Amino acid sequence: MVDAPTLAEAVDRLYAVEPAAFVRTRAALAADAKAAGAGDLVREVRALRKPTAAAYLVNVLARGWPQELAGLAQLGERLRSAQSRLDGAAMKELSVERVALLTHLTDAACGSGDRVSPAVREQVTDTFTAALADPAAQAAVTGGALVTALRYNGFGEVDLSDAVATPLRLIRGGPVTATDGESSDGRRLDAERELVRKATIARLARAQATLERAGQQAEAAGQARDRAEKHLVEARTALQKAEKSYAEAERNRTTAQADVAKVSATRQALED
Repeated sequence: MVDAPTLAEAVDRLYAVEPAAFVRTRAALAADAKAAGAGDLVREVRALRKPTAAAYLVNVLARGWPQELAGLAQLGERLRSAQSRLDGAAMKELSVERVALLTHLTDAACGSGDRVSPAVREQVTDTFTAALADPAAQAAVTGGALVTALRYNGFGEVDLSDAVATPLRLIRGGPVTATDGESSDGRRLDAERELVRKATIARLARAQATLERAGQQAEAAGQARDRAEKHLVEARTALQKAEKSYAEAERNRTTAQADVAKVSATRQALED
């Protein structure tokens, strides 16, 4: 009987081949699983989806030259730390490194020549940008089993729904099965769980920092409101005083006009 590959082995083999060979390789892996009587594995292998052009390029870089992606974790952590501290100077300095790293990784993934369209190149850059913003997206990128490109919207978590072949179920907290006794699979799962743990800690830190900033902003807004209310009371008091002074001045003017008229009449009578 043919030994069936594990799902992890099937993913490793399938997402390492060129797109043109994907369907053929998937069929061969499913056939091996069927011959071994692994019905569940057959269904899982057949469900694995062909990666988009951008996802394939990122997978190739992650699998063949993982050292190229080493800077993602370090720079991503520094960027998130600077953002949580609202450190403008650090963010400005790191933005230069960010652009340089994204350009380098995009060039490394796309290679030279005109074989990669501008749209695909942009998707590759978007994927690395997402990896810098979210530890879970970074784990998805370095895992080398992307199905689609990733995109970061500027806040919150990167949407990894249907973006990864299999680790997505673990990253998002879903069930993962592994055959007993397969130590390589166990090590893989342990490593992925560690990535998830670190990603969760990082997200919690960002959430706590956001909560702290929101509290500070609310306190500042409350103080500004109190000052505005105080100024409003003072302005109303000043307005009342001004209106009172104006009314008094109007009365004085009316009285003065009457006096002038009376004096003028008296003088006219004397002259006559």
